[in-house]
Amino acid sequence: MGLYDTVHFTCPNCTATIAEQSKAGEACMKDYSSAEVPKDIAKSLKGTSVWCPDCEKEFVIVKVRTKLVPLKLINKDDYHE
Repeated sequence: MGLYDTVHFTCPNCTATIAEQSKAGEACMKDYSSAEVPKDIAKSLKGTSVWCPDCEKEFVIVKVRTKLVPLKLINKDDYHE
């Protein structure tokens, strides 16, 4: 059994707390809010499916906030707000 860090999310459906663990980076039993996640942990969690323990809905971590947000260019004709 190894060490891990935990990221805490707020369920967008019922506002319960969803906790997801990561062994990326230093993995020294730290807790992070979803707004303050180190880059290595953010990369490891991207695309991960999580379940809310209260409303039992499934969510996918599609974008974890980090200090630097990657940007990319797309064709203007493909852009929809």
